[in-house]
Amino acid sequence: MADLVGDLGITTTAVRQQVNRLMNQGLLVRSQRASGPGRPADVFALSDRGRKLFAFEVEEFAQLLVDEMAAELGDETVQRLYERAYRKVADALEQELGGEAAAERIPKLAELLRQRGAVAEAEAEPQGARLRMYTCPYHGLDNGTHHICDAERATLSRITGGEVALERRLVDGEPCCEFRIENPAGETGQKRG
Repeated sequence: MADLVGDLGITTTAVRQQVNRLMNQGLLVRSQRASGPGRPADVFALSDRGRKLFAFEVEEFAQLLVDEMAAELGDETVQRLYERAYRKVADALEQELGGEAAAERIPKLAELLRQRGAVAEAEAEPQGARLRMYTCPYHGLDNGTHHICDAERATLSRITGGEVALERRLVDGEPCCEFRIENPAGETGQKRG
């Protein structure tokens, strides 16, 4: 911490508060290193979660990988791979949603998406609900094929048990991706697909 105090020109207390905040957010981890006699020194490093914030080339590489997969394997195979990956996403979300009835499941899904960094909202309607996502967690990976959009729509249908239509898409220049969910499942979110 002494290095940070010197480099930043602030008090030890201020550095400690910020380091503790970053640790509480899961962005830093602390270990200790023996450096001669006396008490071991604290060593701070980015956690896996913290390193993801600096993974600025991941999106570009992922797009290159998707392009190469499509060229090598064909669009149909890439679509199937997206669908399999989305099934895993759906499984994880369904575990977090638990046995909620559809009326509670869709707003809770919007909350889970917000916790994961998306800007999302849910709105109840007489025959179901609307889910709007103002950010896309997979921006740039669609490559004009809409495979990700199709897989996401199918995943929402599975999670909600309803008929899901994707009415607006960010990739088309719309302000959000808007999903209309009709006739969601009853008491326990029965699965479709």
